[in-house]
Amino acid sequence: YSDGPEVTPISSASLGLRILALKKALENLPKQATRLMRWYEQRDLAYVQNLPHRYSPMRPGPAPAARRRNRDEIDEVLLECHLLALYAGERQDSS
Repeated sequence: YSDGPEVTPISSASLGLRILALKKALENLPKQATRLMRWYEQRDLAYVQNLPHRYSPMRPGPAPAARRRNRDEIDEVLLECHLLALYAGERQDSS
């Protein structure tokens, strides 16, 4: 197919490892919830002690492997997923 954008191949090994890590995390959500709460506790302690800390458990900046140029359809999906994760992590106003 020559009319579409050039598709960059992705290593199946690294993609497989990412999918396996996601599967492992989803199979044990209580453990992941405990891990997240521990992260928040450590962040809050650093704040109280006036130490440098990150505001969010999400890594700062663009999504991993995000490209600014030569975007393919998969890059658009990656961006949308990253934005959804950022939105989900925002504290919602309950009033």
